[in-house]
Amino acid sequence: MLGHYRIIEQIGAGGMGVVYRARDERLDRDVAVKVLPPGTLADDSARKRFRKEALALSRLNHPNIATVHDFDSEAGIDFLVTELVPGMTLDEKLRAGALPEQEVVRIGMQMADGLVAAHREGVIHRDLKPGNLRLTPEGRLKILDFGLAKRVDPVDQGTITQSIAEAGGAGGTLPYMAPEQLKGEKEDTRSDLWAAGVVLYEMATGRRPFEGKTTIALADEIVHAPPPSPQGLQPRLSPRLADIILKCLEKNAENRYQSAKELLVDLRRLAMPTPLPAAAVTPLGHPASRHRGWATAAALGSVALAIVLLAMFQARKAKQVPESSRAVSANRLSTGGAASAFTEANEYFEKAMLLLKAQYDLKRAREMLERALRIDPHFAEARAWYGFSDVLMVDGGSSNDSNWFYKAEQEARRALEDDPNSGRAHSALAAAYLLQGRKELVPMEVEQALAANRADLDARVWLINYYRLNGNYSQAEVVAKQALDMDPLFFPARMNLGDAFFEQGNVDEAVRQYEKIFEVDSLNHYAITRLTRAFMSTGDLPKARRMLDLVRSTERKNFETRLAWALLFALEGNKEAATEEMDSDLETYAQISVWSTLPVAEFYSITGDTQKSLQWLERAVRSGDERVEWFRRDSLLSNVRKHPRFQQIVESTAYRQQQRRPPAPLP
Repeated sequence: MLGHYRIIEQIGAGGMGVVYRARDERLDRDVAVKVLPPGTLADDSARKRFRKEALALSRLNHPNIATVHDFDSEAGIDFLVTELVPGMTLDEKLRAGALPEQEVVRIGMQMADGLVAAHREGVIHRDLKPGNLRLTPEGRLKILDFGLAKRVDPVDQGTITQSIAEAGGAGGTLPYMAPEQLKGEKEDTRSDLWAAGVVLYEMATGRRPFEGKTTIALADEIVHAPPPSPQGLQPRLSPRLADIILKCLEKNAENRYQSAKELLVDLRRLAMPTPLPAAAVTPLGHPASRHRGWATAAALGSVALAIVLLAMFQARKAKQVPESSRAVSANRLSTGGAASAFTEANEYFEKAMLLLKAQYDLKRAREMLERALRIDPHFAEARAWYGFSDVLMVDGGSSNDSNWFYKAEQEARRALEDDPNSGRAHSALAAAYLLQGRKELVPMEVEQALAANRADLDARVWLINYYRLNGNYSQAEVVAKQALDMDPLFFPARMNLGDAFFEQGNVDEAVRQYEKIFEVDSLNHYAITRLTRAFMSTGDLPKARRMLDLVRSTERKNFETRLAWALLFALEGNKEAATEEMDSDLETYAQISVWSTLPVAEFYSITGDTQKSLQWLERAVRSGDERVEWFRRDSLLSNVRKHPRFQQIVESTAYRQQQRRPPAPLP
């Protein structure tokens, strides 16, 4: 035994210690225990510093980093306790040879995303290699073993302030060490990016870029020799991936990627299917037709601007049609909708889609749509998307003005006047009706949206939410999985699938779905707030707080963010901060969006105001929230669940559910 950890078996060994599988007798879980070599921490001062840095590592809360649980000493033995990650190391996987490019990029994105999180906290790994990268049975990558890591100054990341291990000097494994590490020069986060390049090279080609037969020869190659071309070893490798790898392996750190985020963005771009120019979009109904919803590219990163510029250049070559002959063009836009007869209007529309999908810049996207509509007031696809953007003002937590819903309706109906077959207009109406609490109108609008465009993923999302509000989780899961089969990276469907699992009590599966969103976008606002909620439900408030701290500062005043903070403050017992957060503006927001009403009932349940909690529960039900199963299970409503009025509300809601006729199946 080491403390309360019962050693079971040895599972690894290296220069920085022996790793054991152990049982945490206190928390009844399996963990990994790394026993440090004798003398690693020379004295109490070094041990205190290590403890402080182990604490810093424990704050690296990211799905692609193995969590550090504890650091302790017993009978002169120093040891570090981490998450036990199942699966195989990348080193083991590479014994079979090079990986397909798609898998190289998928694993590379997760590796880069983990480094983004570590570097953001001022931690550089210093020993990144396939042996320290583990792949779980589900295919998730975990970065292991920060035993050689160093802390860097959070202001100037080029300045190392402390070493996690007392042993100084050059750290790492020689084939993966950057030139500056070998030369004893200042190392920083870019040294990790060199190692990431070596790992990418090895995955793509099946061999390392430098393979000197002796230590001296290998070190000399790393410092002086150019790496062999990856395409020379693997001719089928794309030039884009080869360029990414070679940029990581620049000898001069100034010529490498300057941040892990830059590397991540380039890998995301490589993973993204190249979109066709507007004139070349496959016609609707063709088996190859795939049109992503508004949020897919927001989760992926920036779209290749050259494609959009090409479409704009082609559009400029066409002559504008006089107003008198204006009609809906037979040409299709990148969304699948009918193009305007005015080329400049189409250009502004495609700019809006770029801003909305690639950057989720709602304000600027709306400006581009407004310009398109000034040129062609009868441009139905632009009008419908403009109405949809009205819905997003509330759905995304930016506004608490219910007038946005009515504006959305107005724009969508106007779009249908110009193009009765506008599927996007029906999809926008479905969104507005659902969030307004008029859910009975949703199935009809979804049916019409899908009749016009079977590939409309957004319409399916509103149907998923319709089923969830009715407590019909089995059907919600069916539609969510259909959407994900069409596009596995469409995060709203992934998010709603996680929500369905969560509300049925399967928190682990819900977290797994939310974390899949993080694999693509580690700053996804929706995934952050949902993971926060999941951790609150299990009572892990420190983890919930660390997760919520990831929200960008620019989104701190977002109403969805504020709802999450209000609940967290209440659970932490900070009633003053909780009450300050739950002000009249936030309550106004909670009243106008059906998904945000129940959290206020939870808030007042936590703070002990039973009457207010039940009033808000009634308000949620009147808005169309009939998740009876969830009401009975929701841990944050436990303080009011035995109240007679709670029972009456639930029984009345359950009766209405039984009387409801199911909607027709999807077309």
